[in-house]
Order: sequence, then C-alpha cells, then structure tokens
Amino acid sequence: MKKRYLALLLSLLLIAALLCGCGSSPASEQAYYSASAADYAYAEEAAFDAYDGAYWANEDVPAAPEPMPMSAEVPAQTNPAKLIYTANLEMETLDFDEALSALAELTAELGGYYESSSVSESGSTRRASCTVRIPAENYRRFLDEAAGDLCHVLSRQEYTEDVSENYYDTSGRLETQRTKLARLQELLAEAEDMADIITVEDAISETEEMIDRLSGTLRHYDALVDYSTVDISLREVKVYEPEPDPTYGSRLGAAFVDGLRGFAEGLGDILIALAYSWLWLLLIAGVVVLILWLTRKRRAARREARSQRKARAAAAAAAPPTYSRPEDAPSDGTEE
Repeated sequence: MKKRYLALLLSLLLIAALLCGCGSSPASEQAYYSASAADYAYAEEAAFDAYDGAYWANEDVPAAPEPMPMSAEVPAQTNPAKLIYTANLEMETLDFDEALSALAELTAELGGYYESSSVSESGSTRRASCTVRIPAENYRRFLDEAAGDLCHVLSRQEYTEDVSENYYDTSGRLETQRTKLARLQELLAEAEDMADIITVEDAISETEEMIDRLSGTLRHYDALVDYSTVDISLREVKVYEPEPDPTYGSRLGAAFVDGLRGFAEGLGDILIALAYSWLWLLLIAGVVVLILWLTRKRRAARREARSQRKARAAAAAAAPPTYSRPEDAPSDGTEE
C-alpha cells in the first residue's frame, strides 16, 4: 500500500512541478509549453506506469487527490531589455606604437579587456587586429574616444541584437526545472523501494542535466550583454590621404554594385521560398504536364479526324457516279 501511494505521489508531483512553471515567466508562456512538451510527456507516462504497477500487484488503487489549481491570472512583470552591442572600427594612424598604447590605456580605464590581439607587418606597413570587450555602460564612450588624437577613423559600424525573449524564456524554463528538482529530491528522501529509487534518480539526473544546459545558456547571454564587443583594425600610414569626393563614375559604379547585390539577395529569397514550397511546385508541375499531355492528345485526335475526312472526300470524288435508274445514265452516242 505504501509503495502504491509513493508511486502515485511521485507522478502527481512531477506533473504539478511542470504546471507550476507556467507562471514563472509570463513573457515566455507560449515558448515554455512548446519547450516542456517532452517533460510533460515523460511525467504523464510515469503516472500511467505507476497506476498500472499498482493495479497488476492486486492492490487497491486509491482515488487520486485533486490536482494543484492553476492560476488564471498572470502577474504583470517588467523585465529589462537584454541587448547585445557589437561594433567594427577601421582606423589608420601615423604613430602606430603610441596609438596602440593609448588604445590599451583607454580599454583598461573603462574596465574592459582584450579578448584577442595580433600585429602583422608587410614591408614598411604594420597592421593590428584586436577584439576588445567593454562594459555595456561604457560602450558608447569607448567608440567615441577610441580614435583620440592619434587615429583617423575610416569606417565605424554598429550592431544591436535584442535577445530579451530568448533570455527570459530560458530563465523561466530554468526556474521550472529547479522546482522540479526540489520535488524529486523530496521524493527520493521518502522512497524505500529500489525500483522507485532508481526511477527518481534517473529523473533527477535528467533534470540536473537540463539545469546545467539552461544555466550555461544564461551565462553566455549575460557575458554578451554585460560586455560589448568591439573589433578594431588599425593600420599604420605615412600620411593621411583625404577621401576624394565621389565622382559621377564612382556613384554610377556604386549604384550598379548595389543593384547587383539587391538582385542577388532577391534571387536568394526567391530560391529559399521555392525550397520551402517544393512539394506544391511538384504538384503544380504534375498538373501542368497532365494538362499539356491531354491537350496534345486532343489535338492529335482532331488532326486524325480531319485527315480521315479529307481521305473520304478524295475517295468519293475519284469514284464514278452511280445512278438509281439506267435511263438517268448519260448516253455515249451509240444506239443498240
């Protein structure tokens, strides 16, 4: 009897833990349901297995307690946006060593660090490539002060990625798994039968693995959000060459290149759309081929019918006329 109650309690708590997670992340309720489908299926299967085990053991199966009510109202929450900032800086300098030193000092002053750095030399020209991680609150200041008085900015590109939805979806799923783990640990402490212990330990192992994976995803997002990424390319030059005003030819060439790029992107989108609808295209192609075959067959039948009519008409014209009465036949000028 005690084993039967324990199995039923295990199954109900697994399902209750999953239902409790529905309110952990209001902004990600729909994503949670799709992500937890496998977990819910596992809990439901465990419940049926526990019931069947109690039944075939010829034990009385008690009525299941009422399930935990699910809150109909979700409290409103305001979560800060999770934004990832990245930028590319291409600069040139007359004093290469001094510019590198100033860039390193600015990075340290703003609390950043170098993720990677390399210096190459080609002839009398040196080039530095580095990736700098800057705290997000100092990201804009770093971009404004990176050139300083020693560098000339050739290009500056900035990108922003909003990962708020994915972040809070992952956070809600993590909270659900932690709740589930706590319930499973309580059940493990109460379990006495070896089969029940093994079942609960397997569920705990899977839950801990899911928690580690979700925690790693959140740590990765936090690292990208807290520290912005700036890729810098610095080239040594002898003199700054002013950028010439664009001529008519350069503008025409740029317009041609942009048009070609836009055509290529549009063609790529069309190919992707065709790849998504290949089954419909195959069906349409089959219908078109069938229609063409039937049309060609009908035309061939018509041509055959016309040929037969012409042949009959020619045969009728070449045959001698026949008369129903002999006196109607024309006379050849001789008398009997």
